Order: sequence, then structure tokens, then C-alpha cells
Amino acid sequence: ASNFFALQGDAPDCIEDSGHDLTGGLNNYFGNHETARHILEIVASFCMDMTFIMLIVLFLAKLYTMRPLIALIILFFVRALIQRMVQMGKPDGHHWDYPGFPSLT
Repeated sequence: ASNFFALQGDAPDCIEDSGHDLTGGLNNYFGNHETARHILEIVASFCMDMTFIMLIVLFLAKLYTMRPLIALIILFFVRALIQRMVQMGKPDGHHWDYPGFPSLT
């Protein structure tokens, strides 16, 4: 009986990530342009914050359903669980830092 998840044959030399290959130019751009990187970090954090706030407002406006609140709790619980399970160091060439603007999430 073969294992469904096992590699068949020889192990590959390395793992190739096509997504990283396609976005390598963007990574280099944001690595070389600190202001653009900070703007991207602020916009992404703002989108997360607005999602959080809108789910709370939706919950408060429509008290007859607990779905938005439960979805929010599950989202942040699973996010925290995954962050605790997958402890990874910062990769070489990592560009993310504090952009100088606070965020709720």
C-alpha cells in the first residue's frame, strides 16, 4: 500500500515557487523604495482594520444574528493558531517593518 502523500521516485533538488518568481520584481521594488513599502503596509492594514470594524458594526446593527461575530472570532482564532504553529524566522531580504502608523489588527 503506497502512501497518498509520499513522494514517488527521487526527491526533487529544490522546491520552486512560481508565485515568488512572478512577484520578484515587486519584491525588489518595495525593497528599494521604503516610502512605497510603508504605503502598502498602511493600506493593507487599513483594509484589515475596516473588515474588522465593519463586521463589528454589522453585528451591532443586526443583533438577530451572531454569524458575523462568530466569523470574526473564528478568523482571528485560526489566524493566531496558525501563527503559533508555524514559527518561522524572517527570510533573507525581508522588507517588512513598522510603517509609522498604528493598526488594530
